[in-house]
Amino acid sequence: MKKDITLRMNWYDDVLPYPMPVCVITSQDAQGRTNAGAYSLVFPWNGTEGNPQIVFLSRSDSRTVTNIVQTREFVLNYVPRSVLRDVLVVGRPYPADVDKLAMTHFVLAPSNQVRVPGIQQALFQLECVLDQVIRPSDVQTNLIGTVVHAAMEARLVDVGKRERLRRADLAVFFGYEEGDYFFCPPGRPMALPARPELVQSKHLPPLNWDPEAEEMLKKVPAIFRGNVRRAIEARVREKGQSRVTSQDVKDSQRDAGIG
Repeated sequence: MKKDITLRMNWYDDVLPYPMPVCVITSQDAQGRTNAGAYSLVFPWNGTEGNPQIVFLSRSDSRTVTNIVQTREFVLNYVPRSVLRDVLVVGRPYPADVDKLAMTHFVLAPSNQVRVPGIQQALFQLECVLDQVIRPSDVQTNLIGTVVHAAMEARLVDVGKRERLRRADLAVFFGYEEGDYFFCPPGRPMALPARPELVQSKHLPPLNWDPEAEEMLKKVPAIFRGNVRRAIEARVREKGQSRVTSQDVKDSQRDAGIG
């Protein structure tokens, strides 16, 4: 049985166990002074390959918003769970003349495409330029940024997602209650197959693909491409064939209601 609840101000970190990323956003004011702020309402806005964008929600009076509206650049820094105490420091409001970064162990490092520096301890970084400002209320400002450069800690690049999550030891923010912040580490990620019927074929040697068929497969988003490849190869094997043609791809698209 469920019970009705009321969504009040900051409902996402009030009563609901709403998962949010832990992100430190660095920005600079017009005089070149760097500020860091802790944010959790940071989400993809545009997921297309040619125009990656993010959106984050903030108080309208935050230094982060003021800086970005002035200089139009910022960096998203996703940090490990080990630096959460420093995250809480930069998450608190201070007068404009207080250097919050000096109160932490964070080390600034030059960015690749923007003037704003990133945080050396960050595991993932997205350098952004401001694209749009949305003000849904008098007290909230949402900023949409275009990602101009992305980087990941080298030791995390060439491993699978399960191992990447384990090594990164990021934290997921679950809100605030009576003086405490709640976090959950993904140190033991659980993985379930999206297509259970394809689990066995994952370990079979790949079939040969005609060049035209490979080109058609490249149009599938990378996140789904592996499963699509295995599904097509399973159909081809059922027919007793050992090579995937463009017609096999078309047949699979037709049966899936695509195209």
